[in-house]
Amino acid sequence: MKNENQIPVIRYGQRRISSLFHFLRELNFKNYVESTSMLYFSIAIMFVLVFIGNFGNINIESMDLHFVRGILHPEHPLGEVVYNPHLHYNYIVAFIAKIVGCEADSPGLARIFWFFEQAFTLIMLVKISNFLFKGDKLTLVLMVFMYLMLKSGETDQKTMLRPLHFLAIYYFLKEKWMLAAIFSASIFYLHIGVAIWWSVPSCFVLCIMYLLKRKRIGLKEIVFYSCTIIFLSSPILYFYIAETAVQDTTSGDFAVRYFYWVNNSVLLLFTSEHAKLVRSLITVAVFAVGYNRWKQSGGGNDYIVPLAFGVLVLYVLDFVLADLMHNGTAIRLQLLRSILNVQFFASLLFAFLIARQVRNGNYIFFILSLILFIPNPFWLIYSFLDRFSVIYGFYSIVVVYVILEQPIGIVTGKIIEPFYDKMSTLQFTKYVGGLNRFFRQPVVLAGFIIIFMAFQQVLDSLPIKSYVKSITGVQRHTVLHQGMSKGESLCKDIAAFTNKKISGDDVILVVPFHEPDFEYYSHQRIFITSSTPYPGGKFSKPTFISNFQHIFEDDLEYSIEKLRTSGSWEDIWQSVDKELILKWKMDYGVTHVIREKDKPLGFPKLYQNSFYTVYEIK
Repeated sequence: MKNENQIPVIRYGQRRISSLFHFLRELNFKNYVESTSMLYFSIAIMFVLVFIGNFGNINIESMDLHFVRGILHPEHPLGEVVYNPHLHYNYIVAFIAKIVGCEADSPGLARIFWFFEQAFTLIMLVKISNFLFKGDKLTLVLMVFMYLMLKSGETDQKTMLRPLHFLAIYYFLKEKWMLAAIFSASIFYLHIGVAIWWSVPSCFVLCIMYLLKRKRIGLKEIVFYSCTIIFLSSPILYFYIAETAVQDTTSGDFAVRYFYWVNNSVLLLFTSEHAKLVRSLITVAVFAVGYNRWKQSGGGNDYIVPLAFGVLVLYVLDFVLADLMHNGTAIRLQLLRSILNVQFFASLLFAFLIARQVRNGNYIFFILSLILFIPNPFWLIYSFLDRFSVIYGFYSIVVVYVILEQPIGIVTGKIIEPFYDKMSTLQFTKYVGGLNRFFRQPVVLAGFIIIFMAFQQVLDSLPIKSYVKSITGVQRHTVLHQGMSKGESLCKDIAAFTNKKISGDDVILVVPFHEPDFEYYSHQRIFITSSTPYPGGKFSKPTFISNFQHIFEDDLEYSIEKLRTSGSWEDIWQSVDKELILKWKMDYGVTHVIREKDKPLGFPKLYQNSFYTVYEIK
C-alpha cells in the first residue's frame, strides 16, 4: 500500500525532471553559455577580481596626491600650488574629497576613482572591439584580460581621461564627427599632451582620406571636425602656450634643457634610447602584421592605417621643434608618446592574431598569453626580468611566427617552407585538441583567472622571491626595485613618522634624489629630487630652478649630458656625504636627512625601518 502511494509521486517527479530537461534543450543551454550576455558577465567577473586583487594597492599617483594635498591644505609649508592646465584632475579630486569629507590620501577615495575610471574604460574597450571585429568573442576576451592585467592600482589624470579618449576614438571610427570632436576637445582639459597626441593624427587622417577620395570625406568634414576641436579647446590651449612661454623665459635655459634630456625625442631615440626604440619597432610590427591578417580575413577599417601615419607626422614635428629648435612647448608636449594610439590598435590586433591561431588549431600562444598576462606562479620571472621586456619579446615571437606561417614570394617560400613544415609539427592539437572548445566558453576563462589569482596570493604571502634572490645572488639596491607596493610602503612609513614627529616651518628634508615619492607623501618641505625642475606646480618657480641648477652643477659637479649618457640619480645620491649635507645646512638650512640603512652618516638617529634611517642634522 505504501509503495502504491509513492508511484504517482515518482511519476510526477519524473515528469517534472523530464520537463526541465526539455526546457533546457529548448533554451539551448550550450549556446547560452557562449552568448553575449554570459560573455559580458564573465568580463564583469574579471573586472571585479582585478579590483579585489588590487584593492590593497589602489592609490592616487604620488605626484597627484602631492598637489591635491596642497590644494586642500594651503597652510602646509609645501610651497604654493600654482595653477596649471595639468592640474584639473587634482582639483576634481580635491573637490570630491571636500564634499565627502576625507583626506587626499584616503584609500576609499582612490578606490572609488579607480573603479569608475576602469569600469567606463572597459565599457568603451568592449564597444570598440565589437565594432571593429564584429562581435568576435575570443578576440574581445583576450583583449579584456590583457588590458586588465596590465593595469596597476594607480589612478591619475591619464586613467581618468582614458574613457574620454576611447569615446573620441569610437565615434571617430563610426564617423560621428560632432561627438568625436567634442570628446577630443574635452581631453585638453585633463591632459594637453594626450589631447595633442590624438587630435593632430586624427585631423591628419581626414586630410589623407580627402586626398585619396575615400569614404566621401570632403573639406566640410575636415573643417568642421578640426575647427570644433580648436574652438572648444582654445581657452586651455591659449593658457598653456602663454604659460609655457613665461616659464621658458623666467626659469631659464636649464629647465628646458633638463626636461629635454630626461624625456624622449627622435634624436635621443636613435642615439641612446635603444630599448625604447626596439619596443616602438615591435609595436609597429604587431600593428602592420595584425592589420594585414585582419584585412585578409575580410576585416579592416580605412581610418586605422592613416592614423599610424598621423603619428609619424608628430614624430617629424618633434624632431624639428624639439631636437632642432629646442622649443620649450614642444619639449613639454613629449610628442613621441603619441605612439600610444598605435599601441592601442596594436593590442587589439595582437588579440585578434592570438584568436586566429586558436581557430587554426594552434593553442600554444593562447596558453602563453594566460601565463604572461594572468597572475600565476610563473610571474616569479618578473622578479628578475623587466615585465614589459618579456611581454614585448612575446609579441616578437608571435609576429615572426605569423609571418613565417604564410611565406610571401617564391624565393622566400622556398627558403622558409621546409622550416615551416618542420615547425608545423609543433601544433598542439593532438595533445590539447579539446582546448578550443574548452576555452571558447568565457566562464572557463573567469575560472582560470580565479585559480591563478589564488596562486598569486599564496605566492606573495610566502618569502619565495626573497629566498630565490638570496640563492641566485640577484640583489638590487633601490627601494623602487623591490616592487611598487613594498617600495611605496617603506616611503609611506618614513613619511608618516616625519609628518607626525617632525614639525616646524623651518624643516627641510634631504631625501634620496631618485625617490620623489618622499616629496609627495611628506608634509614638510623637501630639498631637491629628480622631479624638481619639471613643469607644473611649485616646481616651475624660478627660485626652485636656480637653486636646483646651482646644487646640480656646482655642489654635485654633474651635467645634464652626463646624467643622460653615463649616470643616474641613484649614482648622484650615492656620492652625497656628510660634509656636503653640512654645507647644505649652512647654505639652505636643511634640518633632516633620510638615508639608506646600510649607508650611515654619523648624525643622531630619530627613526629607522628595514630600509631607511631618519637623521637630524647636527
